[in-house]
Amino acid sequence: MKVLERRNIPPQQWDGVVLGSPEGFLFALSGWQEIIPPVKRWDLRDHGFGILQRGALAAVVPLHQRPDGALASSGWGWSGPVMRGDLSAVERREVMAAAMAELPQRARRLEARDLSLGMPAMTDSSIHAPQGVNPFFLFGWKDTSRYTRVIDFTGQDEESLWQGLAPDARRIIRHCREAGFQVAQVPWPEHVDSYYAIHEETYTRTGVPPHPRAYFEGIARLSTQGPYSRLYAGCDPEGQVVAYHNVAVLNGLSLYHTGCSRTLHLNSGINYLLLWEAIRQAHLAGDRRYEVGIVDPSETDGKIAGLTRFKSKFGGILCRSFFASLRL
Repeated sequence: MKVLERRNIPPQQWDGVVLGSPEGFLFALSGWQEIIPPVKRWDLRDHGFGILQRGALAAVVPLHQRPDGALASSGWGWSGPVMRGDLSAVERREVMAAAMAELPQRARRLEARDLSLGMPAMTDSSIHAPQGVNPFFLFGWKDTSRYTRVIDFTGQDEESLWQGLAPDARRIIRHCREAGFQVAQVPWPEHVDSYYAIHEETYTRTGVPPHPRAYFEGIARLSTQGPYSRLYAGCDPEGQVVAYHNVAVLNGLSLYHTGCSRTLHLNSGINYLLLWEAIRQAHLAGDRRYEVGIVDPSETDGKIAGLTRFKSKFGGILCRSFFASLRL
């Protein structure tokens, strides 16, 4: 086994691994590694690497160092080792072991004491993890997993998806439509200004610092390179955009990534209509699964509690979202 720095791996080779991997998702793509380090406020330093097996690229590991010194896969722990899909079970174990051994060694060289990894819940490797055991736990990492809801489109039609919604969600969506609200998929580059204005309003309202504008500019640029993002705009009866729903997409998998809405229209039901349309369109596009997002039923008040109640009304099953940390 040999370790190769990401900067020395051609993007098409890196992405070939991600696109053919049962762990692969958008946050492991080479393009994603390019859009987040330029965000000045986050000041992420790229230390991604690949694992060569018998001279061929067998795995890629997105990795960034944050200003506090911690290392995280894809900046925030949304990824981990991503292995080629054609490896045998024995080869997968060997390559995974090599990648997991390199991570603490790299951390020590960079004087990083904390590491974090993750694996998107709707990927094949997550869905089919034996007994739901965190794969990173086996290498001595602390299990920091959370829970999310995943809608599996297998054997479903639009009517069964609709019936999977909570009754009050269906009622809110019907009323929103009857009031004249509409949803349309729109191109990211043309909506960055509008999106960011509504994003700032949303995060200020919920007491959370807005993300840097450069982050969404990067997503917009990446969206022109492939079908990696679907942006839906929710319009009021006068045709003005009052809300957005941003879906991350790769390998027939889609994820509710970010969203925002005008305070004036919070009670209109537009966020319900947006999420339903995003799910419906993902099904029509032939996606296999849609991850609605992290939920925590133990929270009874605040933003997380509200998001949990909202996301839990759109069907799907409760799944573990694998995260892990290691302190040296």
